[in-house]
Amino acid sequence: MAALLTYPQGISLDETHFPAWIKFDIYKRKSPKDSTPLQTINLFMPESLNNPNTVSWDTERLGFIGGQMVAQKDGMSLSTLAGGAWDTVKLFGSNMAYGAASSMAQYGGGRATADQLRGALQGQVRNPYLTMLFRGVDFRTFAMDFTFYPHVESDCDLIDNIIREFRAHSLPPGAAADQPSFLGYPNEVEIAYMWRGKENRYMHKFKRCVITGIDVNYTGAGMMSVMRNGFPSHIKMHLKFSEIDLVLAEDVRKGY
Repeated sequence: MAALLTYPQGISLDETHFPAWIKFDIYKRKSPKDSTPLQTINLFMPESLNNPNTVSWDTERLGFIGGQMVAQKDGMSLSTLAGGAWDTVKLFGSNMAYGAASSMAQYGGGRATADQLRGALQGQVRNPYLTMLFRGVDFRTFAMDFTFYPHVESDCDLIDNIIREFRAHSLPPGAAADQPSFLGYPNEVEIAYMWRGKENRYMHKFKRCVITGIDVNYTGAGMMSVMRNGFPSHIKMHLKFSEIDLVLAEDVRKGY
């Protein structure tokens, strides 16, 4: 059975005071989803909940020929190609003239380029034929903040264990004795928003994640404050996760 850490204690049993919580199931890398997790950590809901989606688009200059090609949705005819070629010849001829004029101006101390000279004389700038090109989808990343206040002495050990386990799962295991030059992969995490013992179907699902950062602040109140046993009385833990599978359109319709 997976090792279980729960804070506050009994959070998954007390539906009156804690109907919602967040569950972290820890797995070895590439373990099947239906396998038994190495460890399960249940925590109160984080201070902020976000569902980011980042899609990469870039602005590109197609130029005259590229713009003409993209504009032909049904294929480019010979007449269109010929017309585009002739326009290109005229364009280059005009550019050469302005290029020569620009060189003369620069010889006399000016700094204007051919395009800048065209703009000054004719009030025209070259059409860059801009377009948006789809580059891909980025992995979703999540940041979660938890603040711990120990109420009884048993909470101190529990909080300490939770922080240690998150740190350990974010790091690679040491090299094997027969392969000292290599490090293993860190463990993976499956995250779920829980509501009254079941996954909350109104909150987004997570693809499997890796822990990309953990920051523990032992002076969460702005100064060092400890319990009678020396344990910090106010701890803030900042966790960062990144999914290792992309979320696509069909995944969104499945709840991701």
